[in-house]
Amino acid sequence: MRSDDSGNNRTDSIKEFFVKTNTRIKRSMRESDATSILIMNPILAIFLSLCLTIYLLPHSGVNDCRDGYEYNWCSEESALNVNGDMEVYLPTDNNPDSVKNLIAQVEDDWTTNVMVIYVESEDFNVTQINILKQIDLIERELNPVMNDQGEQDNVIYVLSISTVIKEVNSGGGRVVKAFFSGLAESTGNQQFSDQINDTIDSQSDIIGNYAIPDEQDRIDQILQEMPQNALDKLVRDVGRDSDGDGIKEAENAFFWNRGVIIIGISDDLTSNQTLSTIISQTQEKIDAISIKNNWMQSNLTMTLTGPAPLTNAVTEESFKLFWSVFPVGVVAVALTLFTFHCDLLQTGRIRWIQGIKVLIISGLPTLCSVWITLGIMGITDYEVTMTVIIVGPIVLALGVSYGLHITNRYAESNKWGDAIAMGTTILVNKKGKEFARIIGEVNFQDEKFLKWLSKYD
Repeated sequence: MRSDDSGNNRTDSIKEFFVKTNTRIKRSMRESDATSILIMNPILAIFLSLCLTIYLLPHSGVNDCRDGYEYNWCSEESALNVNGDMEVYLPTDNNPDSVKNLIAQVEDDWTTNVMVIYVESEDFNVTQINILKQIDLIERELNPVMNDQGEQDNVIYVLSISTVIKEVNSGGGRVVKAFFSGLAESTGNQQFSDQINDTIDSQSDIIGNYAIPDEQDRIDQILQEMPQNALDKLVRDVGRDSDGDGIKEAENAFFWNRGVIIIGISDDLTSNQTLSTIISQTQEKIDAISIKNNWMQSNLTMTLTGPAPLTNAVTEESFKLFWSVFPVGVVAVALTLFTFHCDLLQTGRIRWIQGIKVLIISGLPTLCSVWITLGIMGITDYEVTMTVIIVGPIVLALGVSYGLHITNRYAESNKWGDAIAMGTTILVNKKGKEFARIIGEVNFQDEKFLKWLSKYD
């Protein structure tokens, strides 16, 4: 019986222990908030924060290849979705008359993403065959699938003086084809129509096709028939710099030495492409054709510009400048914090440990916040714009400011904590005379203290 009783007592005590422990944990969790939980486990909180920062760091864009940071380990593919679309800067609301919603209505029929290739030919007229064929190469490379509304190549249309010449040159053949197609439909003789179309295709060099004519006279004839206001929108005579010093000595070059290629990009991009990737791919194609056909020898240049590339370039450049300025700001802030908190200015001696503590307390949480913020943007593919990039400097400024408040309060508590915590209690008798002073806290609920106090009147 005794062994059974002792076993039962042991089991009851274990159960009571777990019940009390569970109750104690529940009571502590009920009375605690997020801040107190972190304070109770500082090492665990710091460890988890550093692990989260290290995990999100590759997605923050810190390792993206850029000017001045082209190391072997840098990533060619940008971690952040840098969006240069102008629409991202417009406010979103439900008002049908807002600018963004009106643009959306326009985009149902027309694209607002436009690129422009600026053609410069100092030695030749841009309407000469050799220049027109280079423009034609660019057009066919950028828009290999015509009339697909950008579904396959993301290019809805291409417009230039080359495009107009090709359209006019193929006009005769298309008119004949349209005539005989209508005739076949009315007579039901589709075979005759197919024969006529095959004959036209075989004689395209004579009748005309969608290509740059091989005779300069034919090109000049097409240009002479074009209205002047249409020509002014595609080609220009901007004068000539004869000695190459950047100053145009001649007001007129007496030929069209400038032209444009206007490219409409689809608003609904395919193949998981972004506007930034399309712009970079376009520039790569222009550079490849330039090298292959030796544009330098012909003194021919084509520059990618327009609303979409300019806005995208400004956004990307702002992001690059951020990575150039932000490290400098971090180093400057760190040096300033260390200088003013290492007692160098106060005593003339450097307290390294104290200065490093200040850097860790005020600087490390700030840096972790920046990396985590940018990392979340990268891992969620959030669109990064110029306004979003400002988050980094703002977090740095506010983080250092709040960190300094915490650090200074910590230093003050270390310096004056003992004096503040160890207050003095003065005991007075019934006659109003002081008979005792107690340094530190006094617990008036303590039975031993009350028993001692009862000895005095």
